[in-house]
Amino acid sequence: MKSVSSDVWEIADAVLFPKHFKKQKPDGFYIANFLSMFADSIEVIEPTFLRDEMTRRSRALNQLYNHAEEDGKQISIIKQSPDAIANL
Repeated sequence: MKSVSSDVWEIADAVLFPKHFKKQKPDGFYIANFLSMFADSIEVIEPTFLRDEMTRRSRALNQLYNHAEEDGKQISIIKQSPDAIANL
């Protein structure tokens, strides 16, 4: 851990990702759920699959909070079931 400025710290760590329950690849949802609690206080640089998942979540939240109503109608951003999302 190193100080970048008076109120910013950079943390580097090695993380082992659990395998996806249906596929033999890292489960990006597992760690993305943990990292999501930091909201806009962090930026995931790598690995690419995790950055992509955080980007997807960020875009979905942006759509939800910036376009929640259009012409007085609620807009749904859920386009897939959680089961379909898990089967990426």
